[in-house]
Amino acid sequence: MKTAAFPEELATRADAIRDLVARNLDQLLKEQRWSRRAAAAELGLTHTYVNSRAAGDTDMSASDLAMFAEFLAVPVSRFFAEPVDDTNVTPLPRATRRTRPVNGLKQDVFEGITTAPIDIFTREPVDDVA
Repeated sequence: MKTAAFPEELATRADAIRDLVARNLDQLLKEQRWSRRAAAAELGLTHTYVNSRAAGDTDMSASDLAMFAEFLAVPVSRFFAEPVDDTNVTPLPRATRRTRPVNGLKQDVFEGITTAPIDIFTREPVDDVA
């Protein structure tokens, strides 16, 4: 039954737009190699919050769109772009401004550390490994 305030066509269109935005968010996260849980942690949100939006279960507000656009370094309009063939998506390399924690430490903590073998007693480099 149609009503003047909220016709069925508008509800169907709203659902389609929500699905489009969610699908694009999910695809952008995958392209940039972010799991929903890791993105939520980086943004200071719960994984349920991010998951419900990326799955299309919850409408995204304007502030959600702006937050995800800034996080993913894309324009907000990218969430409304019609999908392209995503069967062969090549993930982009992770942006350098963000690093994932490795065992609770940021990756840049390990810069300059060599992986050359050392003597476990003297802690001196070993030239020849038997």
